[in-house]
Amino acid sequence: MQISCKVLEGWQEKECVLGGTIAWFAGNNQNPFESDPLSVNFVFRNYYAALKGDPRALSPETYKKVHSAAPGPAPFPSDPDMIMNAADGLKSQITDVIERKMNLLK
Repeated sequence: MQISCKVLEGWQEKECVLGGTIAWFAGNNQNPFESDPLSVNFVFRNYYAALKGDPRALSPETYKKVHSAAPGPAPFPSDPDMIMNAADGLKSQITDVIERKMNLLK
Protein backbone atom coordinates (compact mmCIF):
# COMPACT_ATOMS: atom_id res chain seq x y z
CA MET A 1 0.00 0.00 0.00
CA GLN A 2 1.34 3.41 -0.94
CA ILE A 3 0.29 6.50 1.00
CA SER A 4 0.80 10.16 0.19
CA CYS A 5 0.04 13.52 1.69
CA LYS A 6 0.26 17.04 0.32
CA VAL A 7 0.97 19.92 2.65
CA LEU A 8 -0.36 23.33 1.69
CA GLU A 9 1.43 26.10 3.59
CA GLY A 10 0.93 29.82 3.78
CA TRP A 11 2.50 32.76 5.54
CA GLN A 12 0.91 36.12 6.32
CA GLU A 13 2.77 39.16 7.57
CA LYS A 14 1.93 42.80 8.10
CA GLU A 15 4.18 45.35 9.78
CA CYS A 16 3.68 48.80 11.23
CA VAL A 17 6.67 51.05 11.97
CA LEU A 18 6.36 54.22 14.04
CA GLY A 19 9.22 56.56 14.78
CA GLY A 20 10.08 60.00 15.92
CA THR A 21 12.50 62.04 17.96
CA ILE A 22 12.37 63.55 21.43
CA ALA A 23 14.11 66.92 21.24
CA TRP A 24 15.35 68.64 24.41
CA PHE A 25 15.26 72.45 24.49
CA ALA A 26 16.58 74.89 27.09
CA GLY A 27 14.42 77.90 27.85
CA ASN A 28 13.43 79.90 24.78
CA ASN A 29 16.27 78.52 22.67
CA GLN A 30 14.92 77.26 19.31
CA ASN A 31 17.76 74.75 18.87
CA PRO A 32 17.63 71.46 20.75
CA PHE A 33 20.69 70.71 22.84
CA GLU A 34 20.03 66.98 22.72
CA SER A 35 17.73 64.55 20.93
CA ASP A 36 16.76 60.90 21.24
CA PRO A 37 15.48 58.90 18.25
CA LEU A 38 12.55 56.54 18.80
CA SER A 39 11.39 53.64 16.67
CA VAL A 40 9.04 50.74 17.23
CA ASN A 41 7.76 47.91 15.03
CA PHE A 42 4.56 45.96 15.47
CA VAL A 43 4.41 42.79 13.39
CA PHE A 44 1.48 40.48 12.70
CA ARG A 45 2.57 37.02 11.56
CA ASN A 46 0.52 33.93 10.84
CA TYR A 47 1.81 30.61 9.52
CA TYR A 48 -0.89 28.22 8.44
CA ALA A 49 -0.99 24.78 6.88
CA ALA A 50 -3.48 22.22 5.67
CA LEU A 51 -3.12 18.56 4.78
CA LYS A 52 -4.55 16.68 1.86
CA GLY A 53 -3.97 12.97 2.13
CA ASP A 54 -2.72 10.53 4.74
CA PRO A 55 -0.71 12.26 7.50
CA ARG A 56 1.22 9.02 8.12
CA ALA A 57 3.18 9.86 4.95
CA LEU A 58 4.72 12.92 6.63
CA SER A 59 8.09 13.01 8.32
CA PRO A 60 7.92 13.60 12.10
CA GLU A 61 9.29 17.13 11.61
CA THR A 62 6.68 18.03 8.98
CA TYR A 63 3.89 16.45 11.03
CA LYS A 64 4.87 18.51 14.09
CA LYS A 65 5.20 21.71 12.03
CA VAL A 66 1.81 21.27 10.37
CA HIS A 67 0.01 20.41 13.59
CA SER A 68 1.41 23.46 15.38
CA ALA A 69 0.26 25.78 12.58
CA ALA A 70 -3.03 27.63 12.35
CA PRO A 71 -5.64 25.80 10.28
CA GLY A 72 -5.97 28.61 7.73
CA PRO A 73 -5.44 32.27 6.95
CA ALA A 74 -6.33 34.73 9.69
CA PRO A 75 -7.91 38.13 9.17
CA PHE A 76 -5.26 40.82 8.97
CA PRO A 77 -5.46 43.40 11.75
CA SER A 78 -6.77 46.77 10.62
CA ASP A 79 -4.32 49.63 10.07
CA PRO A 80 -5.70 51.57 13.10
CA ASP A 81 -5.27 48.47 15.32
CA MET A 82 -1.68 48.04 14.11
CA ILE A 83 -0.93 51.73 14.78
CA MET A 84 -2.45 51.59 18.28
CA ASN A 85 -0.40 48.50 19.16
CA ALA A 86 2.77 50.15 17.87
CA ALA A 87 1.87 53.34 19.77
CA ASP A 88 1.85 51.38 23.03
CA GLY A 89 5.47 50.43 22.38
CA LEU A 90 6.32 54.03 21.48
CA LYS A 91 4.75 55.29 24.73
CA SER A 92 6.94 52.85 26.65
CA GLN A 93 10.08 54.10 24.86
CA ILE A 94 9.15 57.73 25.56
CA THR A 95 8.67 56.95 29.25
CA ASP A 96 12.05 55.18 29.39
CA VAL A 97 13.85 58.12 27.74
CA ILE A 98 12.22 60.67 30.06
CA GLU A 99 13.08 58.60 33.15
CA ARG A 100 16.72 58.31 32.01
CA LYS A 101 16.92 62.06 31.32
CA MET A 102 15.22 63.34 34.46
CA ASN A 103 18.40 65.21 35.41
CA LEU A 104 17.88 67.42 32.31
CA LEU A 105 14.52 68.56 33.64
CA LYS A 106 15.92 69.95 36.89
